Amino acid sequence: MTKEKNDLANRYIADYLGNCQQYEQNDKTFKGFSSIKDITYSRDNKIKIDVNNDIYQLSKARRSLLIQDLQNGVYGTLADNDLKKLSEKDIQKGCPTTVYLNGKVIGHTAKNYNHHIIWDK
Repeated sequence: MTKEKNDLANRYIADYLGNCQQYEQNDKTFKGFSSIKDITYSRDNKIKIDVNNDIYQLSKARRSLLIQDLQNGVYGTLADNDLKKLSEKDIQKGCPTTVYLNGKVIGHTAKNYNHHIIWDK
């Protein structure tokens, strides 16, 4: 992925996040999206998620589901906008993801299973 495509991908991902945050007000399935400050997708197929302190108001299970939803949303955004070719295997494998609060890592995906989130607290 070129730098230009990566920049475009991150703009689309920011729009996706903004839409989910708007839906949260009316739909409980979007609970927690307001805890997300920013999502950054890198060309080496990794996701960085910056969160607010209120992430801890969510249960670990809800936080993990939220991150999985974000991973799926990022992949969907990339595919829908023809920014990256993704095989079924890529989608099943998921993206390595790291979650940050105030610059400190508070969660990350498991080494061999990117849909499993390991939380520091």
